[in-house]
Amino acid sequence: MLYWKLILLFVLIPVIELAGLWIFSLIFNFFFTVLLIICISAFGVFLAKRQGTNCWIELNRQLDNGEVPRLPIMHGMLILIAATLLIVPGLLSDFLGILLLFPFVRTLIIDHFTMRFENYRQKTKNENKTNEYENSNNYNKSDNIIDI
Repeated sequence: MLYWKLILLFVLIPVIELAGLWIFSLIFNFFFTVLLIICISAFGVFLAKRQGTNCWIELNRQLDNGEVPRLPIMHGMLILIAATLLIVPGLLSDFLGILLLFPFVRTLIIDHFTMRFENYRQKTKNENKTNEYENSNNYNKSDNIIDI
């Protein structure tokens, strides 16, 4: 099931990108479309580099203070994804890349995944407690044999 989703993702996204570029070039001039894609990509990579540098400084500051740099690592990962999306030509990928460069969007994504992870952790923690209780009540029958 996951393979079909990945195949669909890797086939559908480029088709959507090409269709978007084609429609945009029909509405506007082709050269304007190419220029716009290049300008958006260059501006986005500049912003990604700047925010990545700020993220690196914050990461080092937290390491120097003896803190675990959880948030700077997550922000850095999302900035890297944004820069990758900005390098790929296309309107949808550029839009998603620039959207990821906004700090409040990254914070929302991090909060969402943190909440999902905590829910999963609590669920597995409760299942493990139940299994430990059930295992403690089941004793091994071979323990009733006393060897002399």
